[in-house]
Amino acid sequence: MGRNTRKAGVLVLISFFSTIALAQNEIKAVVGITVDQMRAEYLERFAPHFTGGFQQFLSSGLIYRNCHYSHIPTYTAPGHATIFTGAQPRDHGIIGNDWYDPITKTEHYCVEDTLESTIGISTSEGDGMKSPRNLRTTTVTDELHLSTGGQSYIGAVSIKDRGAILPGGHAADEAYWFGSSGQFVTSTYYTDETPEWVQSFHAKNASLADYTGIWDYMIEEEAYSACLPDDNPYESTFGNSSSAFPHDVSEWVKTRGPKAMLASPYGNQYLTDFATAMIDNIPAEIADDQYVDFISVSYSSPDYIGHAYGPRSREVMDTYLRLDLELKRLFDAMDAKYGEGNWVVFLSADHGVAENPNHFGEELRMNATNHSSADLMVEMVEISEDIFGVNVIEKFYNNSLYLDESQVVSLGIEQSAIREKLALGLSQVDAFKKIWTLEEINSTDSYQAKLRRNLVDERSAGLFIEWRDGNYIYSSVGASHGSGYTYDTHVPMLLMGPSIPAGNVYRKVHVVDLAPTLSLMLGTALPHAAFGEVLEEALPFIEY
Repeated sequence: MGRNTRKAGVLVLISFFSTIALAQNEIKAVVGITVDQMRAEYLERFAPHFTGGFQQFLSSGLIYRNCHYSHIPTYTAPGHATIFTGAQPRDHGIIGNDWYDPITKTEHYCVEDTLESTIGISTSEGDGMKSPRNLRTTTVTDELHLSTGGQSYIGAVSIKDRGAILPGGHAADEAYWFGSSGQFVTSTYYTDETPEWVQSFHAKNASLADYTGIWDYMIEEEAYSACLPDDNPYESTFGNSSSAFPHDVSEWVKTRGPKAMLASPYGNQYLTDFATAMIDNIPAEIADDQYVDFISVSYSSPDYIGHAYGPRSREVMDTYLRLDLELKRLFDAMDAKYGEGNWVVFLSADHGVAENPNHFGEELRMNATNHSSADLMVEMVEISEDIFGVNVIEKFYNNSLYLDESQVVSLGIEQSAIREKLALGLSQVDAFKKIWTLEEINSTDSYQAKLRRNLVDERSAGLFIEWRDGNYIYSSVGASHGSGYTYDTHVPMLLMGPSIPAGNVYRKVHVVDLAPTLSLMLGTALPHAAFGEVLEEALPFIEY
């Protein structure tokens, strides 16, 4: 089963494992589902049409209706890392999908690792040069691995590499992601060869053009009436004449390559097919033993679709109606492998998403719009030159500004004074609500606290941008995310399984609360930098 294959002759001290909670003997597996770019309100808005997995959560699950991220910015990689570590980005180290290092003057991708290489068929050398080594603390899955002496199976799959690698933690047996060739790949961090079941899966699905087809309304068109019109100026057309249904995804794949499939529900379907194949191929002697297994599935296509069409689109609604059925298929596979009632599932999201700012601004007559990073940089450089006579801004990255040390030194002014003067000057940029200096975010204000939780000292910028509501860097169509506003921080938190009560909880909780709750449910140590509170109502059956 990969890098952590069980080896004959491993001595297990049974007395050590006797400390594991009662739940460890009742639960055979945990499924952790992350939906990329799912706003919490989707669960309510689309509920009348759910018949599958989301409906099971609504009828039998414990639903935290007011769950939020407590860090900024709200991006994919920090979100996944926070869910599974219970830590803030400053502690788990994943402060963005990528980040700028002001010391080396280089940019880094969150899971890049040049020590590793690709396992699987790939058309890009970088597909498999990935690992979890940039993750600076332990995950729930790591602690499960440690608590069972490596006897628990841990598998993670996603379309995005970061959506598989970060949840799998440092000790995953298997982790797979969608490669440039259209096949799932992994890296030498996990294994030295592609397992036979993965080869069989790809042989069965050799042509993605044949796998995909026409994406049309799943149910009657009238059901989508609360969404924006089907063809509207706030949606991407992908170079076509219209953004309206139906969408010929097979043609997308033929003309634009395999990754074009990902901006459609076929991406979710393909991932479920692969995830259920992985579950089916867990050996019976592992699935039936006394140790809890952990399967992480991260659905990335909702993010691609949301970015392209926006949260009020019919495409987004249709995607979630179809994802509802994919979840049911995943649950059925777990029942078949572990037995009904023998596993726990949770679902959350790595971030939400803003409204399309142009629709938002027009509909509510508010000052909202999209912005160009290049145009903003030109404006900020002009302000810097007006103040200091030179440009002191070296880099504009992840809503932060890094100062040019050589220019700062040449001015002969304290850097803190330069930051303060530049922040004051940049406050005239209409898109910015506030520019925070490095000194200011160490205060006790709640917004600065969210910024501070994303601050890793050696990667620290000098100034931090707080956007006005409804303003961000993106194109004029679709939508994006990254802010501290509730449209980006408010995400679902759902749990379901034996002895977990059904119902709704409306008090404010945070994503960092999930990991310590799962750890106590499993009777393991908490991840080392876990920051949150325990969700006690999810644990009424735990006794020690």
